[in-house]
Amino acid sequence: MRADEERDLVLACQRGDLSAYERLVRAYQDAALRSAFLLTGNRQAAEDVAQNAFLQVFRHLARFDTERAFRPWFFGILANEARQNLRRQRRQPTVAWSVTPAALDGANPLLDSLIRDDERAQ
Repeated sequence: MRADEERDLVLACQRGDLSAYERLVRAYQDAALRSAFLLTGNRQAAEDVAQNAFLQVFRHLARFDTERAFRPWFFGILANEARQNLRRQRRQPTVAWSVTPAALDGANPLLDSLIRDDERAQ
C-alpha cells in the first residue's frame, strides 16, 4: 500500500469511517498474522495477538499522528501484544497430567460404572 493511500485511510478512520478501518485491517491482516506467528510460534496465539493489535489500533487511532508512517506504529503494537501474550502464558501454571487406568480404578464409582457399561456394549 502506498504511503498516501495509507494516510488517507488513517485520516478516514479518524473521522469515524468504519469501512476505511476494515480496508486498513484487510491490508495488514496477512502480514500481521505471519509476524505474530513468527513471534509466538503458535497459530492460535498469533490469531489472538493480531486481533488484539487491531483492537488496540482501533482504540488509539484517533491519537495517531498522521505525519508518521502507520506500518511501524502498527507492528510496534503487534510486537507489544506478542510480549504481553508471552507474559500471560508464563503466569498460567502448566499442569502435566499423568493418569493411568490403574490410577482411576475405584477412584470414581460413576466413571467405573460408565467404563464397565462401555466395555459390555463392545
